[in-house]
Amino acid sequence: MAGIFSVITSLRDQLSEERDEIADVTVDKLYPHIPRLVKYADHSNTLPWTQEAQGVLMFADISGFTALCEKYSSLSTAGIDNLTTTLNGYLESLVEQILASEGDVLKFAGDAILAFWPTSHNDATEVIQNVIRCCLDIQERCGDYETNIGVTLSVKMGIAFGDITFSFVGNDEFRHYVESGSAVDDVRMAQALCDPHQVVMSPRAWNQCDHRKFRFVRLSHGKHVRVLSMKEEMETSKYSMKKPSLDNTFITEDSVLASGALTMAETGVSQQTEVGAKKGIRRYNALRKFQRAVSVLGHISKNLRFYVPSPVLRKLDDDQPLEYLSEMRSISVVFVNLTLCDYSNITELMQTLFQTICQHVHTMQGCLNKIFLFDKGCSFLVIFGLPGNKQEHDRDHALQCAVVIAEDLAKEDRVSETSIGVTTGTAFCGVVGHRERHEYSGRKVELDVFSEILQKQTSVDNKLPQTETLVIEADSGMGKTRLLDAMTSRAMAAGFRYVIMLMSTTRLEWLEGQVKEKGVFIARF
Repeated sequence: MAGIFSVITSLRDQLSEERDEIADVTVDKLYPHIPRLVKYADHSNTLPWTQEAQGVLMFADISGFTALCEKYSSLSTAGIDNLTTTLNGYLESLVEQILASEGDVLKFAGDAILAFWPTSHNDATEVIQNVIRCCLDIQERCGDYETNIGVTLSVKMGIAFGDITFSFVGNDEFRHYVESGSAVDDVRMAQALCDPHQVVMSPRAWNQCDHRKFRFVRLSHGKHVRVLSMKEEMETSKYSMKKPSLDNTFITEDSVLASGALTMAETGVSQQTEVGAKKGIRRYNALRKFQRAVSVLGHISKNLRFYVPSPVLRKLDDDQPLEYLSEMRSISVVFVNLTLCDYSNITELMQTLFQTICQHVHTMQGCLNKIFLFDKGCSFLVIFGLPGNKQEHDRDHALQCAVVIAEDLAKEDRVSETSIGVTTGTAFCGVVGHRERHEYSGRKVELDVFSEILQKQTSVDNKLPQTETLVIEADSGMGKTRLLDAMTSRAMAAGFRYVIMLMSTTRLEWLEGQVKEKGVFIARF
């Protein structure tokens, strides 16, 4: 009898320790920061690994956020609270519709949201029509959103259907997922053909629909379709949030306790209590079952932490409200935009690029925030100066990081062109989205400008050819000579043909005389 008590006591102590290990951040707190795709993934796979899927993608691009950030950022401290409330109020309305229609928000990307609806062989038509209904509802509710400071927010949405490859890359400290495939390329094209208040569908997605159920117009080239509305007989068939099946139920600490119908207090065994051997064995078996459940929770929590940015993890570990992360702070942002020439093994290539970039980001104490993959290449968004990583010389680190990344990527044969943009200044940083699905990021007005330039690989006033270009923005705190000497020679040696410096107009005249000797082009915006 003493033997079973000894085993149970030892098991209870071990279980208590295991619970303490995962007590800092429960699975419940991590879930809203991660899409369902990641929650249900098999993280026992060796990195990098790939998951193939077929489904519907919706790319929503929101207009008006730049003007909103500019107005609120010029106000007092109360402006930050109002900005956070306004941003999340709008995004919550939008994401609410996506979640209600069983969509999975893959990413928040600045002013954009990428959502995913998986399909099977038999339900593609039904799912696509469900997504169309969702988008039309969003336009009805969020198409013209008047804020309290006179800025109107609007949204445009592209829909595509097809094959999608999800590449999981990373290391022992941070991991990420990247989507690629025909549906990704198609949804970007559909969204690019949109104007605010519109819903545009890719040809393949439209071909899967019953056209009789919608009012629509074909775009000028005759391939893409703009959906205007649903016909009256279909409007009564609204979607509704389905309860998750048993196989897809999120594993939470509460659900584990409930499923075991057992609390730690109830597993207590006193050696002074006279219990039979059978009852002791039953309690032992119950403890073993509970231990396995807690072990599953710990395993899930450990894996999901890899996909959450470190500033968020610190707040969650300290049990602090995420609202504390919303602020205007000085950051430096590095955009790395790559044109790829070999897609034969995209997952392995993304892992190589991830490792190359992350080693320098980690050394310079930055944070890799986003990765995007599209038809002509991929983009990495790196932020310096986030909470917990703030350094005195973040701007210098961002510039140095850009140069060493460029030098290493110049050696990668599968990358044909490299463009890097660096910007520094005050930005809104915080958690944006819905209470059940949100992400942490930094937003700066100039980011939109950089993103458009780098991703489209276009030149300023068509004066620059479509080649490797390093874009730098420097403010009044940077020494002119130090900046030029530090960046131009190394950038040229790394293979950049042009270095674009964005500086105040008062410095352009002085710089033009300097750059003629150094061969650097100064671009005006």
